[in-house]
Amino acid sequence: MSEDLWTIVDLEVRESDADPEAARLARWMITNGLARSGGDEKLVPGERAWWIASDSPTAETAALTPMHWIDIKPGPGIHTPCEADWLLRCPNCSHDFEPDQPFFDALSRWFDHRDDPPVACPSCGHERKLSLWDGPNPHAIGNLSITFWNWPRPREAFLHALRLHLARPVRMIYSYL
Repeated sequence: MSEDLWTIVDLEVRESDADPEAARLARWMITNGLARSGGDEKLVPGERAWWIASDSPTAETAALTPMHWIDIKPGPGIHTPCEADWLLRCPNCSHDFEPDQPFFDALSRWFDHRDDPPVACPSCGHERKLSLWDGPNPHAIGNLSITFWNWPRPREAFLHALRLHLARPVRMIYSYL
């Protein structure tokens, strides 16, 4: 069976804040009727779950079941689209490149020390924090993620509401397993 995953990653939460922020996010989802507890620490669609993926209930979103679960994960993670190459794009010179050894060294430093070291573009030398690098196939590095398993694409109104709730930037990644 194949799985469609929409993962939204908080790009700035610190690891030390990830657990309480995950609990706060789950409470927000439940309080707003977007999710309910499904046991096994999973959330399942709530009575207003259709709002996440649609302006109004449709056959597709009204039929959300516990097969369409929500997984909120605190802790460090790298989120990439499974079926695509991992490419980075420099915002300064638009050069696309595969992560190189300095990038992976910075990634190891991020996992080992939880800091966000700068990484330079191999073409123009432009530096930015590791967590801010993105590319043509979106990926994210962060300490808090929310994954929608087998859901339609979350709509912009939901992403906007989520950003307002978190008060931090997020990035969405699609994966097909």
